[in-house]
Amino acid sequence: MDLNDEKSRLMSYMHSRPGLFMQGYINYQSPYALEFPLFSVLFAKSLEFDAWGFLQILVVRGFLEQNKLLEEIQTCNSCDSGLLNLKRNCPGCKSIDIKAQKFVHCFSCGKIGPVPEFLRHERLLCSGCNTRLLELGVDYEKPIEDKLCNKCGHFFSEPELNVV
Repeated sequence: MDLNDEKSRLMSYMHSRPGLFMQGYINYQSPYALEFPLFSVLFAKSLEFDAWGFLQILVVRGFLEQNKLLEEIQTCNSCDSGLLNLKRNCPGCKSIDIKAQKFVHCFSCGKIGPVPEFLRHERLLCSGCNTRLLELGVDYEKPIEDKLCNKCGHFFSEPELNVV
C-alpha cells in the first residue's frame, strides 16, 4: 500500500465523519512513542508505522488541520524514540502551551508586555501610559524573559523541565 492509497482511505473516512478528531495515545512499546488505533484498523499497520510523521505530511499539505496542543514529546534525532521525554512547562501553571515571545519593559510606568502590544503604527508606544518608547536603555528595555504561557499569561526566561 503506498502513501497516496493510505491518504485517500483516511480522507474518505474522515470526510464521512464530520467532527471526528484523530487521537493518539502514548505507547511505550512503540518506537515512535505514539500510537493511533485508527491506523491499525484502516491500514493494518504495526507499531513500526510512523503515524505522527504521516499525519504531519497531511497537515503540511493542507489535508488535515492540527487542533489544540495536548501533549509534547521530545524525540531522538537519530532513532525517533520518545521513551525518555523532557517536558518544558510554565513555572506558573505547569502548562506545556508556551511560545517564544519578545517583551518590552516601559521605564515610565513599569509595564512589561509582548512587543506586539506596544506597537502602534510601526512605533513603540506604551499601552499603559502612552509614552513613546524611542531609545533602548533610556525609555525602555528588553527583559531577559522571552517565553509566554498561552494558558495563564505568565512570562519567564526558562521553562521548568520535567523528565517523563
